Amino acid sequence: MANQSTVESAIAGPDWELTMQGRWGEHLLTAVPNGAVPVAVFDEMVRRILRPTIELGSLDEPPTSHPVPVAVQEHGAVARAIAEQAIVLLKNSGELLPLAADAVRSIAVVGPNADNVSAAGG
Repeated sequence: MANQSTVESAIAGPDWELTMQGRWGEHLLTAVPNGAVPVAVFDEMVRRILRPTIELGSLDEPPTSHPVPVAVQEHGAVARAIAEQAIVLLKNSGELLPLAADAVRSIAVVGPNADNVSAAGG
């Protein structure tokens, strides 16, 4: 699990937590009012989530759900094989992560979703 804290991780830059354990939840709701996470930081987290949501028109029409039956037995093995081929392992050799903001001058983002704001949340 990458998120080991509430205050430190919120200040470091993630805008939301996508874990089942949920370390932010109530902790973040108390960290902002007590000043551990500045309101300006929290406001920017919310802006970065809502900006693409609004710009993509996701709030114009409420999402609808159309459940599609999935042939798990028929397609499960193929889906697993594809997922296994797509896995990227990140090893923190030499304790390079997290990146130090003062030591990094630029970061290259490449691939088909490099300029797609909906790739992470849409």
